[in-house]
Amino acid sequence: GPLSTRVRGLFIKHTRTGNPLVDSVAEHQPANSDAYWHYLHYACYYAPFGFLFSFVRGTPGALFVVIYSAVSYYFSSKMNRLIILMGPIASVASGIAIGYASEWCLDQVDMFFSDFLNIQLPPLTRRAAAALKEKEEAAKSA
Repeated sequence: GPLSTRVRGLFIKHTRTGNPLVDSVAEHQPANSDAYWHYLHYACYYAPFGFLFSFVRGTPGALFVVIYSAVSYYFSSKMNRLIILMGPIASVASGIAIGYASEWCLDQVDMFFSDFLNIQLPPLTRRAAAALKEKEEAAKSA
């Protein structure tokens, strides 16, 4: 059958249910930025970076993150109660951003100790392990 008025309201702007009681409920109103901050807190800062990292990476898993975050943001911006859809993906995207930042910091620490102090630490990240392997292969071939 035809879509209900409430579902159509998610896709068509200014569609109301016709029931004043339902239309006046605050949960059915579009979300504002204060609501995102209230429910997602610091994920509001980190998640966009995780979204960009996932978009650039382009693997199937990263594209899932991009699509899920776009769909959940669209629906949560239409109805305040749907901000709950943003919780899991905001956590995932924030984790991606924090993971990339942590990996970069550990690479810098590893580079500092190996290049400037001539101390060889165990590789802290995958990139550091790959660089160590390349260095060992170059030493063997020379």
